Amino acid sequence: MKRGGFIKRRMTGFTEKPDDEQSLWPLYREIWAERAHVSAISGEPLEGRIKSWMFDHLLEQEKYPHLRGDKDNIILCTFAEHEVKSLGNPLPEHKRLIKQAKKNLL
Repeated sequence: MKRGGFIKRRMTGFTEKPDDEQSLWPLYREIWAERAHVSAISGEPLEGRIKSWMFDHLLEQEKYPHLRGDKDNIILCTFAEHEVKSLGNPLPEHKRLIKQAKKNLL
């Protein structure tokens, strides 16, 4: 499968799921209601329905499970910004926010 097809499916495929014990959707909805719908990285508007990729854990959930539900560890960002970070190449502003999160949360 071509990478572009995968990314397009990922962009459109993440929708809200029913709440359960492990779900972050209640937290995501709370953040969505509290914050402006713009990327913390670029300031680009986030339009349309709420999607899980719009929420990025600065300090990864797998490495820092105790920060999974900490709002200060979650930023809003575009799909492209989230994707490049997930691939190990965060943008300079993303790196700055990660460094700041480590200082403030660890």
